[in-house]
Amino acid sequence: MNGCDKVKIICQKGCGEVLQNCDTIDHQKECPFRILECEYCKENVRANQVNEHIRLCEHHPDGVVTCPYMEVGCDTIEIARKNLETHITQNVISHQKLLLHELNQLRTENKQLRADNEQLRVTNESTKQFIQSHEQSIQSLMSTAGFITEYIADRGKTLQGVEWTHGYRKGEAVYGPILYLGQCKLRIHVVGRYPLNNSLEYDACYYVTRLKGDNDDIIDSLTITYIHLYNVNLSDNIKYNIESVKKDAQLKVGDKYYINSAFSFWNKFDELTTVRIFFDKF
Repeated sequence: MNGCDKVKIICQKGCGEVLQNCDTIDHQKECPFRILECEYCKENVRANQVNEHIRLCEHHPDGVVTCPYMEVGCDTIEIARKNLETHITQNVISHQKLLLHELNQLRTENKQLRADNEQLRVTNESTKQFIQSHEQSIQSLMSTAGFITEYIADRGKTLQGVEWTHGYRKGEAVYGPILYLGQCKLRIHVVGRYPLNNSLEYDACYYVTRLKGDNDDIIDSLTITYIHLYNVNLSDNIKYNIESVKKDAQLKVGDKYYINSAFSFWNKFDELTTVRIFFDKF
């Protein structure tokens, strides 16, 4: 024996008992965690589990087993292995009834599962048809949602000046580029209006029209708080230039708003001019 016999140590087999060094050999013979070999199956078992192991050991003739029909309702939970065959033989009819009952129950559950599956299929098909039939509306709603966010984000911002080079037609409209203000669709056009005072002077009359767009149901009336129009390149054809400023224009779809006669020109309709237009703070 190593060391002092009175030194206290803890059992190394895991039971947790504290003992003196001198008692180690005797404790190992009685320790509940010592390993024993089952005499029937030769499996290594802890000493404190041997009785339960032998009771259930498959190789023990008097071991306890469970009736294989327990899962379908047999109330014989445990039976000696040597008596199992007799139990099964004596209860053939009752076991068959239990099996039949279980089978009928499984059939009922399977039938219900099929019905539920069919209902899910019909619902899925209906949902698919609904989505297909309303796809355009859904896309429109998604587009509208995006537009609302964009419109709120753009409020108070300024559209940069747009330059437009054009000629004139006597009494007819010349249409300029399409502009977008807060996702509303606008178009500028100019009309060379009738001679003034029977002279050769014509007015260049500018208009802005709100065209039909995709999101008109969101903004019924577009407010343009500031419109600034002026001529960029003066020439011999331009008699005078007026910087036109308009405020608080209200435009619904189809409305044509008269900006102003920005300048007058002589009777030279083939000459081009360039104007710059600002829309501000909508």
